[in-house]
Amino acid sequence: MPCPCGHAKVLSPPARGFVWQADIGSGWGRVSGSDGCLTGGVRVISWTKFRMAGIIPVVRQEDSLDHARSAVTRTLIESVWVPAALLPPHGAHWTQTGPDTAHIRFASVPDHPPLHVTLTTDGDILEAWTMRWSDANADRRYRLQPFGGRMGAWREVQGFRIPSRVEIGHHWGTPDYAPFFEATITGARY
Repeated sequence: MPCPCGHAKVLSPPARGFVWQADIGSGWGRVSGSDGCLTGGVRVISWTKFRMAGIIPVVRQEDSLDHARSAVTRTLIESVWVPAALLPPHGAHWTQTGPDTAHIRFASVPDHPPLHVTLTTDGDILEAWTMRWSDANADRRYRLQPFGGRMGAWREVQGFRIPSRVEIGHHWGTPDYAPFFEATITGARY
């Protein structure tokens, strides 16, 4: 999914993972790199690598169990933009938990907590959340904590209906919830 500021994302969650590439700014202030998670092998491989002006490392994290566990959660949340990934033939197992709620488990990450969704009467995903391995807390200690958000608009793209306005953050459903990712999706290719 490209955007005018130089971001591109390749999603194949959760069976394969994601790669997000960004090129932000210009000149010496330009930051570029990638963030990714590959879930299709024997073990999860994840990374975050960004450099300023292509030379100075800004962020570099890889080959960490904590980072990998956290990245898997991102593949689950971002599966809302790959509707086919939510179908049973692709390893998704749905369990209804209420009149408009369900949780989804994925065969490719069987040990991960399920993705919980709230649906509109039209079947659009209104909210999505799961437990994420994260140190985004006052103690700065890794632990499972709620992570998710809400979708505010939807659009048809190549026959798929996807969320086009989202807000996602740590501590979903608690007083500490603070969205750190807000976006309007302007296009996608399948």
